[in-house]
Amino acid sequence: MTSGSIISYPITICLLTLMCILASSLVSAQVPLYVRELHLQHSSSARTVSLTLPNLPASYTLTLPSAQGANGTTLLNDGAGNLTWTSTLAGTGSTGSANYVPLFTSASSVGNSTLYQNGTSMGLGNTSPGARLHITVDSAAKKGLIIRTAASATANIFEAQDNAAASLFQISSNGDLSRIRSVSYSWPTALPAVASTNGTQLGEAVLSVNNSGTISWRQLAVGSATLDFPNTATRTSSDLTITVTGAASGDMVALGIPNAAVLANTTYTAWVSADNTVTVRFNNYDNADKNPASATFKVTVIK
Repeated sequence: MTSGSIISYPITICLLTLMCILASSLVSAQVPLYVRELHLQHSSSARTVSLTLPNLPASYTLTLPSAQGANGTTLLNDGAGNLTWTSTLAGTGSTGSANYVPLFTSASSVGNSTLYQNGTSMGLGNTSPGARLHITVDSAAKKGLIIRTAASATANIFEAQDNAAASLFQISSNGDLSRIRSVSYSWPTALPAVASTNGTQLGEAVLSVNNSGTISWRQLAVGSATLDFPNTATRTSSDLTITVTGAASGDMVALGIPNAAVLANTTYTAWVSADNTVTVRFNNYDNADKNPASATFKVTVIK
């Protein structure tokens, strides 16, 4: 052994001993370790996780819980730096009832909403939904459902489909009830025109649909009058008239016959006999003369 090695060995022992004493003193005295970044490196992969301390406006202390938390819990700060394990909802001040969809009742609290779900159906305003979505309105002045379209919408506002996604019922973007029981319809774009003095517009109408589903207005006019037919001989007829503004030759006429004027083996017919005039004819097919009672007859003219 050389003199150099004899001197080196005792010095090495002394340095190691001194480092152990210093480390022990630091731990027992709780001397803080000042680092801005802490790097944790996996022993085999050499991948690291870095923790960086930001530039703090003031110092503060965080005290960890004394034991491991339960599954799904998070650390909650009490404002004084004391950290505790707390469930996520409890941390936001939650209170609620089973099956209710939660609602933030404040910025940090959760409670019940008006939505109730039982796993298969959802109720809005009720706890016994009878459909996949069941809405119960709690006020006579409150609307049950509003669907507001986007500007220049082209898609249907509402559509009901079968299990193969075929449309059974739909309301188009312009508000038409455009499909019922898989049949398409096209509706008028305006109400019937107001009545005109010359009778070209009658102010009332009924809807008529053709075999392509196009729906249009058919103008109509209604008139009535008290008719007192004379005694009418057997196998003859008697005529009286009712004024109906707008009626024209060839228009369809529906006649309302009062029961008091109905006699056995007789009939009534009606037609437009002149502009604005409907003639009602009493036909006596009996073997005896007939005299109907005076009564009010109504007629509807369909253009």
